[in-house]
Amino acid sequence: MMALGQYYVSVTGLLSKNWHSIPKFLYLSSRAYNAAIKTEGNVYSSMFSKDGIHHTITVWESKEAMRYYFSGEEHITAMKSLTVVSSYVKVHGYFTDVVPSVEEAIREWRKEGRRVYGEPEAKCGDLIPTSNSILDTDEIADEHCCSSRNRQRHRKMFSHCH
Repeated sequence: MMALGQYYVSVTGLLSKNWHSIPKFLYLSSRAYNAAIKTEGNVYSSMFSKDGIHHTITVWESKEAMRYYFSGEEHITAMKSLTVVSSYVKVHGYFTDVVPSVEEAIREWRKEGRRVYGEPEAKCGDLIPTSNSILDTDEIADEHCCSSRNRQRHRKMFSHCH
């Protein structure tokens, strides 16, 4: 069995829905941030904006400590309001042996994070389909069609693109 890292890191990034939503977002995220720093097992917490993306990074002694915080009123209230205050949310949690720098945590979030909702955003590390990517019908067919019959049908649909 592979040993897990000493710390559990949770990284969230979101884009505010519009400028009207920023005060509510700041109020709720500040409450959640203050609760995180007071929770037993919290090693590090940071809340900041970079490249127009609002981030929180928390580092925990264990995943269980993070889960305890996540079940708290402030965090639940903030999560319930995400669709009201944001147009995009991406999260990532991972184990590590050292407390990461902000740059390391953001790099990990961009590379490995899971988009919760919102359209893919290049600045958040998401792969954005380009006009050229649709021309690779074999790649699309292999990824999205489960049978050879569906693959053939898909290739015929896009044969005019070549």
